[in-house]
Amino acid sequence: MNENWVTITAFDMPIEAHLAKNLLETNGLNAVLVDEFTIGVAWHLSNALGGIKLQVAETDFEGAIAVLEEQKKVTALDAYTPLTSPAKIEKNEGEIETISVTEELNGDKLANRALRAALLGFFILPILHLYSLLLIGRLRFSKQKISQHGHKVALFVGILDLVVLGFSFFPVLWRYLSS
Repeated sequence: MNENWVTITAFDMPIEAHLAKNLLETNGLNAVLVDEFTIGVAWHLSNALGGIKLQVAETDFEGAIAVLEEQKKVTALDAYTPLTSPAKIEKNEGEIETISVTEELNGDKLANRALRAALLGFFILPILHLYSLLLIGRLRFSKQKISQHGHKVALFVGILDLVVLGFSFFPVLWRYLSS
């Protein structure tokens, strides 16, 4: 019973990893999560560790890929996006053009990461607001799809970052200008 395990994909958040693992197990495939607890406790190490890795037995690799690909096609993934999300855009003559949900979520994911950095910066380390502004700038100039909710989050984060940075650096600027 000495099986080789192979990594299928990696996740940033433990909940996403568990959802994928449960999906595979529901379909009769054994799956394990690697680095789940480390990233759950020290989330800032996620990039260094390569995320939470979802692994299956080497013999189940093809079946696991098929299950996950099928899940991506299911429109129930729209439940993860806000109701105002433009997941489907109506074209002329009643045709419907579908936008890929994974593309759309990448922009929202970046906006939510900026929000976490801004909130952490607000309470712990104000310099994180520069990182948050960098993420918002990357979101602004990238071609990633983003939902209406993601736009609101990005706007809120940008305003919060500018206000906090303004109050943080205003005394320094005032002292410099007054001397």
